Amino acid sequence: MIRHFHFLPLIMLLLTLGACSDGSSQCDASDPECSNVPKENVVLLYGSPTCGICTSLDSGLNANYIDHVFLDVNEDMEANQAMHDKMAEAYPGEQVLIPVVDVNGVILRQPSVLQVKKYLWENQETN
Repeated sequence: MIRHFHFLPLIMLLLTLGACSDGSSQCDASDPECSNVPKENVVLLYGSPTCGICTSLDSGLNANYIDHVFLDVNEDMEANQAMHDKMAEAYPGEQVLIPVVDVNGVILRQPSVLQVKKYLWENQETN
């Protein structure tokens, strides 16, 4: 007998993260009521336009209406230094691999869109 119950929490999380406040599965960026991600966040994506993982994450954040700034660490040396400084503080002695995402000062190493969305969801401020 195959048991699939261990997938149920993951499926529920995915359904919750993929649903908007109005119950639909797709958000309209022009509708401020249709969002499951807090709007008062600063999300910085450090990467390179020639990095497939970076551009995929950038596209995924855009598709999920997560406001963010893409910082090209190959062209912007200040962004490159800031990324290295943040990584050195958050993960001392570990190799820096892009993409690196800074969410409100918390550093996420090579996260997926789901991981960024989950972090935002779990750390939203309650009013």
